[in-house]
Amino acid sequence: MPKIIVTTSRHATPPVRTLAKELSNALFSAKKVNRGRMNLQELFLFSKTRGASRIVIICRGLYGNPGRIVFIDTSRPNLRFYPLILFLKGVKFARDSGIKINRPTSIVPIFSLDKGAEGFAQELASALNIPFVGILGEETNYGFHRILLVESAQTKDLIYVIKFIEKGKDLGLKLLIKKVVYRELKTEKI
Repeated sequence: MPKIIVTTSRHATPPVRTLAKELSNALFSAKKVNRGRMNLQELFLFSKTRGASRIVIICRGLYGNPGRIVFIDTSRPNLRFYPLILFLKGVKFARDSGIKINRPTSIVPIFSLDKGAEGFAQELASALNIPFVGILGEETNYGFHRILLVESAQTKDLIYVIKFIEKGKDLGLKLLIKKVVYRELKTEKI
């Protein structure tokens, strides 16, 4: 059973905190943690003592909006970023649609909507340490109550859309991905 700690970078803004809260409610066995004054090493040790396998850090971007998402793998003995960085074009919050996301009671696997998003969906599944099932069939979600769905957008400034689907209905939370970088972060300033 995966355990994920969701937190923010230092000096978080209200939209960054909202995304951390909604994302932790959307994922199975995820917990939002207020970072406070913890540096990355303290956050890493805190998460390890709680049995978490991953840390998801929401970082602010332009005008205080969520700008990027980075991942830390806590299954290793030393602090190490997972080599995947998501740069956000924007976020659509569930609360803006009048939807309150409740915590799921079972695993939330990742599906891709099309072949173009399959590789990224697999990498995201590894970064979150949750299962990737495959390309979503038109009529089935393989019996899962809630799924994380990745679809390719392939426009000039948007390449992927990440959203959550529950019983065939959109939960309202959407992450608009403008760029994906596959490299490990080296900075301590998050």
